[in-house]
This record gives sequence, structure tokens and C-alpha cells, in this order.
Amino acid sequence: MRAELLDVLDRCLADNQNAWELDSGGSWTRREPAPGEPPRSVQQELADLYAARAASERHSRERDGVPNGERQAARSAQAVAAGSASSASLSSSTDW
Repeated sequence: MRAELLDVLDRCLADNQNAWELDSGGSWTRREPAPGEPPRSVQQELADLYAARAASERHSRERDGVPNGERQAARSAQAVAAGSASSASLSSSTDW
């Protein structure tokens, strides 16, 4: 987890397309790639990274023979159960 968080932080600090810098006078300046520097967008890099990870996980599950419909049904049931528990907890904490 730590390595993943550090990777995301490094990507954020390297962003030169969607990042802004605050100077000592209080003015914001949008970062731009320096001459010869490749453009880097943290949003695009993370979207690509997580799309590739999701595709890899999907491929692994299919390879292992676990039907996708069964996984989705199990996740839905877990989400409903978690939501019910949260609702019950919330309603009991707001009884005045």
C-alpha cells in the first residue's frame, strides 16, 4: 500500500499538464512541460494504470474459471448487507 501511495504522489508531483504552482506573491501559474520534457498528466496516467489493472484482474478471474455473473451477484449481496448494517447503525445513533 505504501509503495502504491508513493507512486501516486510521485505522479502528482510530476504532472506538468494539469498542475498549478503558487508563487510567493500569491499568484497561481499552470505548469507546462519544459522544452524537450514529455507531457505528464496524473489523471491520464492513473486512468491508464487502473484500466490495465482491471483488465488484468478480469483476465485472471476468467482464466480461473470464476463466472463473472456469480462474482457480481456476490458483490451486490455484500453491498446490500453492508448498506443495511450502516442504515441500522445510523438510525440507532440518531434516535433522540
